[in-house]
Amino acid sequence: MKRSLALFLASAVLACRAGADEPAAQPLSLDIGIAHVRDVVMPALQQIDGYVGLSLLVDRQSGGCIATSAWENMQAMRTSAEQVAPIRD
Repeated sequence: MKRSLALFLASAVLACRAGADEPAAQPLSLDIGIAHVRDVVMPALQQIDGYVGLSLLVDRQSGGCIATSAWENMQAMRTSAEQVAPIRD
């Protein structure tokens, strides 16, 4: 059976900066955030049924970060919400 190409995405803007008026995040802070996503967030998500993958985009110049997770279908994404909430916080 072919696997559907439709993936459902959930996204979160990571708290790399407090707001537009804040200075850009320091490189060390960004590296710590990247390591946290790699070492804590990704392994936790991999344990949840329906999880497909995780992407992290980092703009080192502005200090902005966006993480997106992909799920097999909308139901898997919705069902995971309770498990994902503490990971996002």
